[in-house]
Amino acid sequence: MAQILQQNSTVSVCIPSYNHSQYIEQCLRSIFVQTHAPSELIVIDDGSTDDSIKIIEKTLKDCPFPCELIVRPNKGLVPTINEGLEMAHGEFFAVIASDDIWLPDFLKYRVSQLQKRPEAVLAYGHCYIIDDENNIVASTKDWYKYDDGNVRNMLLTRYPPSPPTVVYRKSALNIHKWNPKFFVEDYEISLRLSTLGDFAFEPTILSAKRVHKNNMSNNTLALQQGVSAAMESNAELLRITKDEQKLIRDNIRWSSIEPFLLSGNRVQAFKQAMLCINSNHSLSDKTKMFLKLFLPYSFIKFRRKEVYSKGKHKNIKELLKNGFD
Repeated sequence: MAQILQQNSTVSVCIPSYNHSQYIEQCLRSIFVQTHAPSELIVIDDGSTDDSIKIIEKTLKDCPFPCELIVRPNKGLVPTINEGLEMAHGEFFAVIASDDIWLPDFLKYRVSQLQKRPEAVLAYGHCYIIDDENNIVASTKDWYKYDDGNVRNMLLTRYPPSPPTVVYRKSALNIHKWNPKFFVEDYEISLRLSTLGDFAFEPTILSAKRVHKNNMSNNTLALQQGVSAAMESNAELLRITKDEQKLIRDNIRWSSIEPFLLSGNRVQAFKQAMLCINSNHSLSDKTKMFLKLFLPYSFIKFRRKEVYSKGKHKNIKELLKNGFD
């Protein structure tokens, strides 16, 4: 675990809210109990059509630090995040989706990472994957191997830091903001930020990303396509050769096979595996992956459930202080 430094840095937190009335209170209250309190909380409702605004207004009455709610018509995720960034005054900046959750020590650890690493443009780590009922169903440790320091190779061969795990140094964001042209806005900005400095990695799981069962498979394919587009757009900035681009596409496809399997989309998983048949992955890795392709989905689900049922915590609520309903 990271050594914790003094709480003397300010953090602006932005929540882009959109039609998450079922989860927004959980998200907000996970921020309220942070052991390193934000200096400000900016909630921007991006044209929600459910009860989100009513719930946010009620919940913010309990906010123990300065907060502001902006309600306006829909503009989209990236313009909303950039709007929050323009309003932010903190030394550091964090974005959390309105259906995700931070554990109580999240900001304390991320701020400590950035305090110790002045060359780092962001701090990040692993996160739990939770379902609609807050059950812990997986973690990014199951899928991704993250790097510390220079992350160019990591970004070009695997996926970027998961958004609910990241805190940014705001001075870096003054140079590179989020780009609305890209579906994978978090990956695209990670590519550009990686040219400015290091990524500080801490393996302790301190947050939770919610994956809805009805969109995991579609998101996996869209993410794969979006990552390729973002990489190609920044090829000159990152000095990526044509050969590297081909290798990167193979690795992106490879990284998507297991998420497709876990979502039950065996057909798409098999398609991605066949596209990787001539990739540079070892024969052992390919054999293991193809064996997984022929395992019954019920067995994959059972094994995943069995692994997490043996853990200390089965539901994210058990990890939160001042539990909520």
